[in-house]
Amino acid sequence: MDDANSPADHVGLTQTQFDDLLRRLDPDKHRAAEKYEVLRWKLIKFFEWTSCLCSADLADETFDRVAQRLGEQEIQDVVGFAWGVAKRIKQESHKRVSRIVPLPDLPKTRHPGGDHKAAEKAIHERLENEHRLKCLDACIQRWPQRDRELFIAYHSIDGNNIREREILAKSFGFTMNALRVRINRLRSRLGKDVNEYMRGIP
Repeated sequence: MDDANSPADHVGLTQTQFDDLLRRLDPDKHRAAEKYEVLRWKLIKFFEWTSCLCSADLADETFDRVAQRLGEQEIQDVVGFAWGVAKRIKQESHKRVSRIVPLPDLPKTRHPGGDHKAAEKAIHERLENEHRLKCLDACIQRWPQRDRELFIAYHSIDGNNIREREILAKSFGFTMNALRVRINRLRSRLGKDVNEYMRGIP
């Protein structure tokens, strides 16, 4: 059995939790999958536009937190709740970045608390261009060809183009759910690989 069909999806979530999240988006499995993909694409764009690093990972973290809370409390508006979680994650991400970047490297502003957007953009570009992209590329190149091609092809598709993802899933012999599971496994693997690469672990 292919490991993509195992009961796992996002890091820290069981298949049951993920399935429950989909059911709360829509009782129909196909419509739920479409709504999930569309919402995920919107979350990724939200994190990109607010200058967050690793926007796809943050979108997945949003879903992780929402799914976990579904088992703890009654949530009527799952989508609205997800956006509230996303805004909190955005704030956490910005705080982490501000602790990482040395103060002398921050752009100077005329007034305290000045142009935060420009500062965030500069931080984003500096870290991503000098470190993250290089690490991501180096780590992906180490993967088996099939995993590398699948991961790149998946992220080359426009986020809300469900039809193209269905075609991609079929070409690799996956169902749509199995494709999502495999991609999330690869994202988790990439995060681990990048962390090890940045620490100098071969």
